Amino acid sequence: MLLAPSLHAADQPKINKGLLDLSEWNFKRDGPVYLVGEAEFFWTQHLDSQEFYRLTEKDVDYLQIPASWNGNGREGHGYATYRINILIGPARPLTLKIPDIGTSYNLLIDGKQIYTVGRPGVTKDTTVPKYYPSLVQISPSGQRVELILQVSNFHHRLGGAWLPILIGEPDQVAGLRENQIARDLLLFGALLMIGLYNIVLYLLRRQDPTSLFLGLFCLLLATRTLTVGDRILARLAPNLTFEWFIRIEYITWFLAVPAFAAFLTSVFPRDVHRGTVLSIYAIFGIATLLLMVLPPELSTQMVLPIQILTVTALALGSYWLVLATIRKRDGAPLLMFSYLVLFYASVSDMLVNAGLIRNILLLDIGLFVFVFCQSMLISYRFTRSFKTIDSQRRQLQATNLQLRTQQKLRHDAESESKSLQDRIEQTEKLNSVRKLVSEITTDLDNTLNKTVLYPELALMELEESHQLNEPPEHHQECRPTCCSTGTRPDHIDP
Repeated sequence: MLLAPSLHAADQPKINKGLLDLSEWNFKRDGPVYLVGEAEFFWTQHLDSQEFYRLTEKDVDYLQIPASWNGNGREGHGYATYRINILIGPARPLTLKIPDIGTSYNLLIDGKQIYTVGRPGVTKDTTVPKYYPSLVQISPSGQRVELILQVSNFHHRLGGAWLPILIGEPDQVAGLRENQIARDLLLFGALLMIGLYNIVLYLLRRQDPTSLFLGLFCLLLATRTLTVGDRILARLAPNLTFEWFIRIEYITWFLAVPAFAAFLTSVFPRDVHRGTVLSIYAIFGIATLLLMVLPPELSTQMVLPIQILTVTALALGSYWLVLATIRKRDGAPLLMFSYLVLFYASVSDMLVNAGLIRNILLLDIGLFVFVFCQSMLISYRFTRSFKTIDSQRRQLQATNLQLRTQQKLRHDAESESKSLQDRIEQTEKLNSVRKLVSEITTDLDNTLNKTVLYPELALMELEESHQLNEPPEHHQECRPTCCSTGTRPDHIDP
C-alpha cells in the first residue's frame, strides 16, 4: 500500500521564491513530492509564459501554498496567476495530482494550456466554478518545467490553491490516488451499510429511536464522503451544478451534528443536557434552511461560524461522554474513544480547509476509527442480547417444565377431587336410602306395635268369663266341631 508523503517532511524540497529544485530527487526511492513553499503570485492577472518576460522583479509577489489567497487586502473573490519553475534533472514523464483549486483554473505547462477545470474568468459572469480533482500527465522536453495556474474564484469565500499539489512518477501518483478512492469507497460502504442496518432495525422495533439517530448520522456521513477528498460525487454526477454540490457537502455536515446530538441524548438521557441539545437543533436547522436559499458565495460565509459552533458541540459531546464514562454507563468508554478520534480529525480538517494549518486531511481516518468502534459496540450489544435471549430461553424452558408439572398436578388433583365428589354423592345417596329405610322401619315398627297392642287392650276390656279370655286349648278343641257342622260360631265376629 502506497502512503502519501508528509507535507512537513524535513528532507522534502520546498519551493523557494518560485523555484523547486528536484534535480537530485530520486522519485523511485524517495517517492512523490508535494508542491509546498513560496510560489510566484500575480493578483488580478491571468498571465501566460510570454507575458512574464516583460515583468520586472518588483512586479513579482510570493504566496505560500497550499493556502487560500485571502488576506493582505485580498478577499476570496478575484483571480490570480501562480507560477512555479521546477528543476527535474533528466527529462522523464511525470504526473501531477491536482486537488480542488478554488474554484476554477487553467493549467499551463511550458507555455501550453493542457488542462482546465471549470472556466476561469475575470468576473463572476465569465467564471464557471467546478470541483474536479484530477491526475494530469506531463512530458517535459527538458530539465526544467514551468507550471502556471490561472485561477478564478467568485463563488466561494476562499480562493486559490488551498490544497497541496503532488508531483511524481505516473505509477506512484496513480497508486496514491487509487488508495484514496479505495479508502473513500470503503468508508462510504461501511457507513452506508451501518446506516441502512440501523434504519431497518428502527423500522422493525420503533420503541427505541437510538438506532434511527445513529442510522441517519451514518447516512449523512456516507454522503459527505462522496463530496470531500477526491470528490467522487463529481464523477458520479458530472452534470451536478457547483451550487448543489456545495449544498450537499454542507447540508450533510449541518445535519450530522444534531443527528449525533440526538443519538447521544437517546443513549445517555440522564447525562445530556436537553436544553443545550434543543439549541443545537435550532441553530443547525436554521443554518440548513439558509443554505438552501442562499447562493454559494453567501452560504459559504456561514462556514466559519458553523465551524466554531461545531467545535463547541463536539466539546459538549466529549463532556457528556466523560460524564457517562465516570458514571459507568454501558458502552460509554468505547464511544468516548471513537468520538475523541473523530473530534480531533474534524477539527484538524476544519483548520486545514480554513488555511490556518497545513496538514493532510484526517477525516476519513477519524470516520474509519469511529465506524470500527461503533461496529464493536454493536457487536457487543448483539452478544449481550443473544446471551440475554439464551438465558431467557433457559428460564422459559424451566418455567414451561414447572408449568407442565403444575398442570399435571392440578389435573391429578382435579381428577381426585372429582372422584372424591362422586364418592361423596354416592355416600349421600346411601345415607338418604338408609334414612328412608330407617323411617320406613320406624313406621312399620310403630304400626306393628299398635297392631299387637290394640287386641291386647281390647281383651283387657273384656270380662274374664268371655270366651276370648279362655285358654287356647279350648279353642283348639272346639275348632273341629265348628268346622264339622259347617256353621259359623256365633261368638266370633265376622
